[in-house]
Amino acid sequence: MKLYVEKNAGVWNKLVESSPYAVWHQKYEALKFDKGKHGLPLVFEKNGDYLLFPFALEGFLGFQIASIPVNNLASVLPSGAESFPLIPMALDCAVDFLKSFGVDFLRMSGPFFMPEEYRRLLDTWFEGKKALTELIFVDALDVQRKSFEEIWMKGFSKHARNRARKADKEGVSVREIERFDEWISDMHLCNMSSFSRQKRYPRYPHSDKEAFLIYLNRHKAILGENYRVYGAFFRNRLIAYMATLEFSGLIVIGLLMSLSNLMSKCPNDALLRYLVDHACESEFSWIYYSFDRVSYSSKKPSLHSSLRRFKFEHGFKEYPMKIYHLGLTNAGGVLQRFTSLYNFLFVASTRLPNLMTDSIQKIYERQRYKKSRYSYISEFLNHRKTLRANSIN
Repeated sequence: MKLYVEKNAGVWNKLVESSPYAVWHQKYEALKFDKGKHGLPLVFEKNGDYLLFPFALEGFLGFQIASIPVNNLASVLPSGAESFPLIPMALDCAVDFLKSFGVDFLRMSGPFFMPEEYRRLLDTWFEGKKALTELIFVDALDVQRKSFEEIWMKGFSKHARNRARKADKEGVSVREIERFDEWISDMHLCNMSSFSRQKRYPRYPHSDKEAFLIYLNRHKAILGENYRVYGAFFRNRLIAYMATLEFSGLIVIGLLMSLSNLMSKCPNDALLRYLVDHACESEFSWIYYSFDRVSYSSKKPSLHSSLRRFKFEHGFKEYPMKIYHLGLTNAGGVLQRFTSLYNFLFVASTRLPNLMTDSIQKIYERQRYKKSRYSYISEFLNHRKTLRANSIN
């Protein structure tokens, strides 16, 4: 038995890619993807079986936090089903290591698509440590061993099928965007139009045309062929687009933006139909399209009810997924209690009047993307310098 930090990117990625349960955000590149975070690729190995802990370390209000990207469905990665029984022992060793590293707080999840035994072992361990358990509801489409025709007839509602057919009649076509600079003006208009329609705070860098081009090119440079952007075109104009991360058996929809004044052309329906067809042909297992903090079956309203309807009309279903928050030190225990209160207030806010929930949502968006603005500022300035230098030459 041994626990060690794997500093060789090639060796780490080989371990990730050999696991049948891998997602992209467990790769070595992902550990350095978000600025302000430091990667800690931890390996637990015993008798030839292994578990990977793709930790990201960051400071927050004086706390040191270790996390594995929850929103991207990454978690502890087993080499195979035979390594599941090692989960409790591996977690014990990993926590002791994090404490010696000065970490106060641990955050990770049990991905919904993992086998029941994996999720049960993870849940039992965190329950025994009296961790805070947060339940979210992932919206995903199961395309395992299914044809597009089966999903089209049984998953898509009649209304969704008719809208997709209308897009065809209106002349909307879908294709992958190869050069972002050719369509960046239209993509920026789609962003701003979507923010306005959804009453969302115009987040950065999506709200700045030049910065958004940097954002797209950076994602493509790091993610390579796993990062795809599909556009819906009408009369040689881009009226909607969808950005995805495609790796192993999972497609993650990151962005779906469109022009409000051309929604009658049903470009979003055309994009989603195209993606489902692509997923079935390429033998993916799941399409993941964000999550909600409240269940569809509950009486609590969603903060994005129209988006929820759109997803469910196209065959998506909700899957409960647990997020674990565990204080490792006395200071971490304080943060755990604060996190519990924050989560309660955020979910409870859905019952408040619309004016108040809109204000809360704007505050949430501002805080969520404050760091993003600063992380792109240097790249934006360098980009401007390059443009000026090229114009002088």
